[in-house]
Amino acid sequence: MRAFVVGNPTLDYVITRDGVSTRIGGPPYYMGLALKALGLEVVAIGVVGPQERDFVERELEKIGVEPRLIIGDATAMFELDYRVRPRRSRAVRRPSRKISGLVEGPLVVLNPVFDEIGQVEFYADVSAVDLQGFVRSGGEAPAADIVHFSDDDLAIDPRELPKYNHKWKIAVYTAGSGGAYMAFEGRLYYAPSAGLDVDDTTGSGDVFLAVFSAHVLRSGDPEDALCKASEYTAGYLRRRRVDKLEYGCEVRKLG
Repeated sequence: MRAFVVGNPTLDYVITRDGVSTRIGGPPYYMGLALKALGLEVVAIGVVGPQERDFVERELEKIGVEPRLIIGDATAMFELDYRVRPRRSRAVRRPSRKISGLVEGPLVVLNPVFDEIGQVEFYADVSAVDLQGFVRSGGEAPAADIVHFSDDDLAIDPRELPKYNHKWKIAVYTAGSGGAYMAFEGRLYYAPSAGLDVDDTTGSGDVFLAVFSAHVLRSGDPEDALCKASEYTAGYLRRRRVDKLEYGCEVRKLG
């Protein structure tokens, strides 16, 4: 089964209390890790600069992701500062070229890091959108089956989440150690987090959405997917690899 991740790979300059590191990042990488761990074939569609193309392709291929990269004028770079809560995210550079065209497959996820989504037409059994890039750029996110955002992107009262069901069938809001909320058919659900104390959470939102979307595709059960995504994200944060950390997650209906 194939999954298509539409969004730019990045070079991330990560600052924590322990120091500084520069590494590959972005949705194609972190979602690729998660979707491959669940046994899906993954295709990454995004823009890179000519100088980093070979490096990014090699890093994606190492984790089993097929890169379909578009050559632009630059590779996106972000500075992520975890010395403050919530983290501070700053775009250091970003390509001017947009992603456009037709994307069709069992699972399609639009997950821009800024404003790289142009005229993209997509068809899928399950489609998902992450709001992070749309919030950063002020753009309007397209309708899809699933929408995800976090308190890093947009802090809301979780009781407001069901209003998102007017545009997206399932809306998921992650609040770090505060757990994950889901609105489905106008009803609000909650899954607790594993309560991990982790400074660097880079990629955790991408892992969560990847696992959640894949489980909705396979089972059609959003409640089960909410805990599965929470458990796999906890496993990633604790072990830095995508596997499940079972901690007694149970979904509660809040309204």
